[in-house]
Amino acid sequence: MLTVTGILLEKGKEKENTKIFLSSTGILDWELSKVIWDDSPTVINVPDLTIREKLLVDSLLPNSPIEKIQDELGFLFNNKPTESLKMLETYALFYRHAPHFSRVIF
Repeated sequence: MLTVTGILLEKGKEKENTKIFLSSTGILDWELSKVIWDDSPTVINVPDLTIREKLLVDSLLPNSPIEKIQDELGFLFNNKPTESLKMLETYALFYRHAPHFSRVIF
């Protein structure tokens, strides 16, 4: 998935208006902004969590370090501990925006 946003500014003063716009809106301070296209895209690789795991992780965010959350879970999401931590870090970055799916019987 790729999300792109464009901004239209007054013609003739593009560079000046762009600097003013970016500094006044705070877009440059947002950790997910990619104003410079040389940066690599943000990879979203979050772990599959059960409801119970999600509730535990969410209860520890945003104030607990990722390492503590990993220890509280008691297992890894990947064979490599560093990859498992990266997955949890990505989840912590996106958890407020991540969809939640439940099995529903009707």
